[in-house]
Formats: sequence, C-alpha cells, structure tokens
Amino acid sequence: GASIFDTISFNNYETLRSISIDGKTYNHLPYSEKEVSSIASLFKDRNLNAEAFLYGNANEISFKHNIPDYKYIHLATHGIVNEMNPNLSGIVFSQCGVVPQRQTFDDGILFAGKMYNLDLNANLVVLSACETGLGKIVNGEGIMSMTRGFIYSGTPNILFSLWKIGDKNTYELMVKFYAEIIDGEPYSKALRSAKLKLIENEATAFPANWAGFTLVGVN
Repeated sequence: GASIFDTISFNNYETLRSISIDGKTYNHLPYSEKEVSSIASLFKDRNLNAEAFLYGNANEISFKHNIPDYKYIHLATHGIVNEMNPNLSGIVFSQCGVVPQRQTFDDGILFAGKMYNLDLNANLVVLSACETGLGKIVNGEGIMSMTRGFIYSGTPNILFSLWKIGDKNTYELMVKFYAEIIDGEPYSKALRSAKLKLIENEATAFPANWAGFTLVGVN
C-alpha cells in the first residue's frame, strides 16, 4: 500500500515548496494535492491499498499514527532547513491538526530531532519538499539532515531533494516515478525513467527541474 500525506493547496500558480520570502509564512502548493491524489489513484487503479491524507487530516499526529501500516510513505509539503542546527530542520504538516480520540494537539512540524524515533515499517520514504537532503557536515558523523532520522527509524530507501524544487515539475516527476514502481521497476530505475521523461519535454528539460532528487538505499 501507500500512505500519502499532503498540506493545504489552493492556488493555481507555480511556486516552490519552501517558506516564502518573508521567512514566516508558507506558500500555497497548488500541485501538491494533485500529486498526492494522483499517486493514490495509481495504486487504487491496480487494486492496491492507498490512502491520501489531505488538509486538516495531514497533521503530525495522524502521520505518526498511520505510518507503521504502509510500505510507501510520500510527503508532498514544505521543507524547512536549518543547516546550523539540523535538529530544527523539518517537514511541515497541517497547522490545524487534532486527533479527537486523543485530544492532543501537534505543533504542525515534524522536526528532524523527532524523526529518529518514528515507528516505521516502510520500504520507501519520499520527501517531496525543498532541500530535504541538506544538513550540517559533522566530523565522524557525515551529513546531519532530515534523511538521517528516517534511516535511523528503519527506512531502507529514501528519496529527497538537494535544492528548492518547483511545485508543478515535482508533481510531474513524482507521478511518473510511482507509475514505474507500480509496473515493477526498482526505485533507482524508476527515478531514472521519470527524469528522462522530463528531459524529453522541452518545458521541463532544464536540470533544475529534475536533477535535485536523489535516492539513497538498498533497492
């Protein structure tokens, strides 16, 4: 199955999956909802279990509660990078998340420091957000980034970005990537094929539109 999480998307213009220029607010992501819904539909069309968590349902507590049950976890949202203090880098969830059964509020951001203790059984985690692979280089440790926490939590494969990514181009890349996976391709070949399809299109061929995504893992 696939567990798909998303944050709020309203407008219909191209934007970046990072905080806005004032450093305080988040740009709306018009294609993130479409990305999540399209990927879920790919699985359902093959009679495979998939669930899309959108808007207020895409909150941090719901994420933590549901992730043990899925093979693929895809997060299409904003990324926050703090290279000086990597534990303060994070993934942005819905800012209105409350789970009635627990009556517990979350802060809406899964900081890197929390990622080390997630209950994960996923074979693949995709961080479809800006700069999710960036971090601070520490002697004897390597790069301290968001990806490290997911790996420590047991994810053998993770797809992440090395720079700011466009909302629409990322949507196109990710849908093509999962279509290849559902057809039985290994993750590395699926990513290569998806990138080649963007290269074939003059509108998306420039490397900034696709080259930032990197796969680390055993598949």
